[in-house]
Amino acid sequence: MPGTLPSRLNNRKNPSSRQSIMWMLGLLLLVFVAGMFLLSSLNLSYSRDALSELRRQQINEVVGAGLSRINARQSALASYTMTLANIGESFHEMVASGMSDSASQVLRESLEHALRAHLQDFDGAAGAGLWFEPGVFSETGSSYMPYFLQGNDNTLTRLDTESRFDHYRNAPWFNRTLEQEWTADPDNSGHVYWSPVYFDLNTERAVLTLATPMYDREGNLLGLATTAWGADQIIDVVSRITVTQHSFAFLNDRNN
Repeated sequence: MPGTLPSRLNNRKNPSSRQSIMWMLGLLLLVFVAGMFLLSSLNLSYSRDALSELRRQQINEVVGAGLSRINARQSALASYTMTLANIGESFHEMVASGMSDSASQVLRESLEHALRAHLQDFDGAAGAGLWFEPGVFSETGSSYMPYFLQGNDNTLTRLDTESRFDHYRNAPWFNRTLEQEWTADPDNSGHVYWSPVYFDLNTERAVLTLATPMYDREGNLLGLATTAWGADQIIDVVSRITVTQHSFAFLNDRNN
């Protein structure tokens, strides 16, 4: 009888010990689950922030590259217009050196030939012209304003600007590109003026005009050189800036 008492006491203690162990295991399991959940949340937050920063950088690169293309195209259009102005100034310098009427006529033909050749080289140009002040390149004091249009089939047509306009200030492009109160300033030589997009009745399409003044060696205004461009020249460049889900690529590890 006395020997059975300790065994009974041990049997009474065993259930409480097992219950304590089970509580400890449950607590450890709970801590483990909570730790895993916390680590997963931190990892997900870090991955989300990293991908967000990567996407932000790639958006900046896409937009920056697009703006660079726009600036490059704008610089090219302005450069084309300044090239025409240089041609007009160079031909006028040859006339100013002294020429007969027949030689001046030949020079005007050469000038128009050079104007046509450059217009054909200007990819996407709708028109180009040299609008001289009255008396410049003209013995009669009238205006000499050769202006050529380029059709969709690359054919060139010279507009009869001399009979249409007494002065280039009366041409439709002038008010759209400059103001009637515009005055020449030799200090701004090389400045290129831009018009907004407008509908040109001659080409029957939306265009924009660039104009830059021409001066002689003494700083006297000779006239203006202009180029006309289809609006699609700018719209096409701008439309290439696209930010979509297909614009980006991500490098993932085996754990995504």
